[in-house]
Amino acid sequence: FLLNRSSDLDMECAAVMKICAFAGVKALCVRAISDNGDDDGMESYYEFLDSSARQSAAIVKKLIKMR
Repeated sequence: FLLNRSSDLDMECAAVMKICAFAGVKALCVRAISDNGDDDGMESYYEFLDSSARQSAAIVKKLIKMR
C-alpha cells in the first residue's frame, strides 16, 4: 500500500488502493488535476481536460514500456 510513499492521493484513489492492498492486488492510480479549485473550476476543467488526459496517457504508456 503506497499511501505513505505518495505525494498526493485523492479519496477515490485511496479507496481503490486500500481495497487492492487488502486483496493482495498490485495497483497504481494515475490522476491529473484538471481544474484549479477556485470558483472558475468548470471553466478551467474544460480548459485543461485535453492536456491532463494526454499527460495521464503518456504516464501509462511509459509505465507499460518499462514493464
